[in-house]
Amino acid sequence: MIVIFSTSTSLGVGLGWIFVSSSPLISGVFLSIAAGTFIYIAASEIVVEEFAIQKYKWGKYLAFMLGAGPISAYFYYTDRD
Repeated sequence: MIVIFSTSTSLGVGLGWIFVSSSPLISGVFLSIAAGTFIYIAASEIVVEEFAIQKYKWGKYLAFMLGAGPISAYFYYTDRD
């Protein structure tokens, strides 16, 4: 597993260096894949596990909204052309 991880990580960094100065479409596709991966991991693993524990439920919800709300609003208002 470590060999597969280190190989794929190195390959990903190399592809990122190659495609970073290419067309905006390719750069956007790679950024979308990266962002989607982070959102998937956060939604399916971290957030679900944290909210399954009932201790400090409302504090966790408030912290989640204070973190996700401004970021979402930023991308909503800056990405409009």
